[in-house]
This record gives sequence, C-alpha cells and structure tokens, in this order.
Amino acid sequence: MNRILVMSLCALAHGWAVDPVLNPTPAPTVPAPAAPAAPAAPTPTTQDNQDWMLPLLRAGKTVMSGKPEVATVVIGQQSTRLSTRVAESSWNPRVSVSPSVSENRSESNSVIDGPGIIKTQSGSTSVNLSKPFATGTSVSVGGSSSASRSNGAGVISDEFYSSSINLAISQSLLRGGNRTVNMNGILDAHDAEANSRDQYDSALESQYNDLISRWMDLALSQASIEQLNRDVSVARDNLRQYEERLKIGLSRELDVQSLRRGVADQEVQLAKAERAYAADQRQMQLYWPDLQLPDRKEVLKDVQPTIPDEISFANTRLGQSTLRDLATSARRVAVSRDGSFDDLSAEGSVGKYGTDGDLGGSWQRLENREAFDWRFGLSYSHVFGTEANRVGYQQSLLALDQAQLQARIAQRDWHARSLLLRDAFADALARVLEQDRLVTVERNELILATAQVEAGRTTTRDLVDAQQRVSNAVLALYRANLDVLRSDLQLRLHENRLLSLLP
Repeated sequence: MNRILVMSLCALAHGWAVDPVLNPTPAPTVPAPAAPAAPAAPTPTTQDNQDWMLPLLRAGKTVMSGKPEVATVVIGQQSTRLSTRVAESSWNPRVSVSPSVSENRSESNSVIDGPGIIKTQSGSTSVNLSKPFATGTSVSVGGSSSASRSNGAGVISDEFYSSSINLAISQSLLRGGNRTVNMNGILDAHDAEANSRDQYDSALESQYNDLISRWMDLALSQASIEQLNRDVSVARDNLRQYEERLKIGLSRELDVQSLRRGVADQEVQLAKAERAYAADQRQMQLYWPDLQLPDRKEVLKDVQPTIPDEISFANTRLGQSTLRDLATSARRVAVSRDGSFDDLSAEGSVGKYGTDGDLGGSWQRLENREAFDWRFGLSYSHVFGTEANRVGYQQSLLALDQAQLQARIAQRDWHARSLLLRDAFADALARVLEQDRLVTVERNELILATAQVEAGRTTTRDLVDAQQRVSNAVLALYRANLDVLRSDLQLRLHENRLLSLLP
C-alpha cells in the first residue's frame, strides 16, 4: 500500500499529465486501481495573452467576404453610398442652353412702309450657369446673343444684332437661409453611410463570434472525449486486474461488479460525448464549410487574458450612433423652425448690353461703360394659417428631449452591461483558481481511496466514485478556462474591440 501511495504522489509531483498529448499518463504497473489522468485544460497564470483568438480571426478572415450575412450588408453599404451621391447632386452647378428662332409676318399699316407684308425673322441663343450654395445663396451667370432681319422701311438696318451678359445673386434671409437646414439631406445620407459601416462591423463581429464560439464548443467536446477515453482505459485496466485477482481469490465478486458498473458508466459518457462532438462538427461544416481551423493546443496556451481597462461610451459604436441620433434630432428642430419662417430674400443683378449691325460688333459694344443696368430688390411672402409649421416645431423640440433621454438610458444600460461582463470576467478568473484547487483535492482523495482499497478497508465502489469525481473536476477545470476566454470574447464584442485585433 505504501509503495502505491508513494508512486502516485511521485506521479503528481512530476506532472505526468499537465498535458495529456505531450505527457500521457503511464499505465499502472501495480495491482492497485489506476488513477485517471490530469486535465488537458491550460493552467492559470498571471501572464497576459490578449491575442489568443488571433489564429481564429486570421482563419475566418479568408472566407468572411463569402459569408451571405456579410455580403448582404455590403450590398446595403453600396446602396447608401448611391443615396449620398443623389443627395449631393442637388448642389451641383447647372448649365442651360436655350436656342430659338421665330418669324413674324404682318400686314403693313404704316405710311413709311406702305401697303404690303412686313416680314421679320429673329434668332437667339442664351447660355446660363447657376450654382446654389448651402448658405441659401444662388449665383447665376449668363450670356446671350440675338439677331433679327426685317424688310420694313422703318428699320435702320436690314440685319440687327444684340448681345448681353448678366450676373444675378439672390440670398434667402429667413426661410432657407440656414446652412444646416439646407444640408440636412446630405447630412442624413452621411449618417446613413455611417450606420451602414456600423452594420458591416457588427456583421463581421457577429460572424467572428459565431466562429470562435463554435470552435470553443468543439474544443470542449474534444477535451471531454480525450478525458473520457483515458477514464475508460483506466477503468478497463482496473477491471482486468481485479478479474485476474478474483480468479485466484484475492478479490471479491462485489468489487468486480462495481468496477464493471464503472466501466459501463464511463463508456456511456464517452459515447454521449462522441455524439455531441460529431453534431458540433456537422454544424461547423454547415456554417463554415472547408475552413481550416487552427489546432486548439496552439490557441489555448498556458496563459489567460486579463481584464482590460475601461473605455468611454462615446468611443463605442453605440455611443457614436447615439451622438448621431442626437445630432439628427437637433437638425429636425432647425428644419421645422425654418419651415415656420416667412419667405424673405434679397435679389440683385447687373447686366451689360451691346447692339450693332454685326454680331462681333454687338459684343464689342459691351465695352461701353456707360451702357449697363442693375437691379436690387427684396421679395417677401407670407402664408396665412401656418399652425401646422408651429406645431411641427414644438413636436421636434419634444422629439429632441426624447432623444436626449434615450441617449442617457443607452449610456446607462451600456455601462450596466459592461459592469456585468467585467464582473463575470473576474468571476471566471477566480473560478479557474478555485476549480484548480478542487482538482488537487479530488486527486488527493483518489490517492487515499486507492490505498484504502488495496488495504481492504473500503470497496471498489468508493474507488469508482472517487475516480468519477476526479474526472468531473478535470472537465470542470477545462470549462472554467474556456469560460474565461468566453468572458474575454463577450467583453470585446460589447466594447467593439474585436475587429481591432485583425491584422
């Protein structure tokens, strides 16, 4: 019995099963029942490893563009960019060209012309370039030339040309004079683009979350199978040893039956774990077909992530979206207030004209500084019964108050969620240490149970139960380590820090 106890303690002291793949537990060579192997879960340390999910992110990046959940958001982005171009096009310059020809034939009723038909032909071409500005200003520059031909006796010349250039400026003073109001359509389109970018990032994060979560489920299923395989192997070895001892009268039939029950229990659990693993693999293949996943032992290193520093709500996507909503509500107030104003605008224009019997001469006449005209005026209009506009303005003020309250609620709930996730992160780290202690306690108890069975002080049923408790504790430790990684993932998703890891 002492020899068995010493060998078991030595095995634990030398860490035979820190990793079952690198250091498999050797089969027992003594007739005492064997203890199950130690966990495959990573050992908790105080080191920081924030890049544990980088291999998964790199693997997912290669196929992310082909995911339909991402592709549909990309189409939405393209649509919003087109909408922005439509909104911006309303402020593009406009050019207009207006050619025209006409002919007039009238019966003469003049002493000079005498009886007969007077025929007058004319043609003109005008070009005008105008540009509206967000300040409510409109600028127009144009030029025109016209020609006329008449056979009347009262005209100085049979052919007559007239040319002109003009500049006109108008400025809205009340309605339409607010730059923010005039740019509202473009600003809404820019907000829609920003929202579509957020949707794209959210879609990427959602897909990476799905991939990493499924990978961790597979890792847990695989670890369970490995642990249960070792448990089944140890249980079968124990059963064979006691069956041989039963033949020579060194053990009881009850002990053998207890070990047989233990083997059956372990085989049932192994079969369940294998079915669960196969189901997880089918789901992974369905959602992530032909994806080459990194080996879990390369990702799950012997370190754990640490809780990061807190970040500001304004630096998150939700915070930025909330700020955009507030800005939109403020613009709605300005738009409704602008709509309640009367129309008042100032208009001014200046023009130069030239006339001559030759087309080129009519343009040269424009140099005459004495010949010009200018105009300045005001235009005002009032529509009676603007109650709808005034009510709309009051409603927009109420909507702004609502948006501010909703922003406060969003910020509070975000911080509440952040606190919950950080507390869960800290709890997961603590549970790893606690579970590690439980594994040590269960192993020590198994060593004592093994020694007592060898000494005949207890039955093998107690030994089987002790072995099961060790196996359960080992798997619980692995789950605890994965819970730390899940906590890290969820906190990164909440604070939008996952995509920042992508190379």
